[in-house]
Amino acid sequence: MFGAVAPEAVATAPRERGWRWFVLGLVLMVAVTASPAWPAPLALLAGAVRLLLPMEQFALLVLTGIAACAIVGWWNGGRLLSAVLWTAAAAYVVWKVPMPLSGYGAFLRGWAVVLGAAFGLVCLATASRPFLARALAAVGLAGTVTVAGLALRAPEGQPAFAGVEQMLTTEYQQRLSGSLEQWRARSTSDTWREFAKRVPLAIERAGRFESLLVMLGEPVSASSAVGGTRASPLVRLAPALLALESLMALALAWSA
Repeated sequence: MFGAVAPEAVATAPRERGWRWFVLGLVLMVAVTASPAWPAPLALLAGAVRLLLPMEQFALLVLTGIAACAIVGWWNGGRLLSAVLWTAAAAYVVWKVPMPLSGYGAFLRGWAVVLGAAFGLVCLATASRPFLARALAAVGLAGTVTVAGLALRAPEGQPAFAGVEQMLTTEYQQRLSGSLEQWRARSTSDTWREFAKRVPLAIERAGRFESLLVMLGEPVSASSAVGGTRASPLVRLAPALLALESLMALALAWSA
């Protein structure tokens, strides 16, 4: 009768989600960005990663996303120093990334900057929305701006996205040839030949995987009536793959 009565609703403090998944995401970010430097035994796997990610420099997208989050945080009362440092770091890396200022290098820089800016603007305008809604809106806004810019810059009398298609085709062929060259050098070594004698099934599957990469990355011959070639399957899927990659980059930036 005189005992303490527990309240009907007890407020519980929010629990930390832990660092495990965030650290795992950072490790995967570094590994994916470094895929061109993977060792020869992993060359086929590296080739698949390089073909599935339209923006091979995944860490750059994450960095511009973190800079956007830092600016939004400062706008909402956070530290100015954090916003300045992250923005300066992102600007430096975007400018100094070892890529030419034309072609794929220009497209990479442009998409990274536009995606970060779009995410920052969406976060400022929709402070009460969950992350996924903001990220989808940011990718849609960045895509709209990019498509409009490409359409305006297209040469007169040519399809609006012919230049981008050719640029991505050339980039994918360079990635594929680099990975396959590394793999074929490995597959002709004495060590690999000894392994092939012991595990012939692995060799057969590696050959199938190599053929699949070539099919996905190389241009496709058009019909005899049309003539010429069409873009490879992965080039045609590049917009969807770029959207998924951008969502993953924004998720990691948001967690950071």
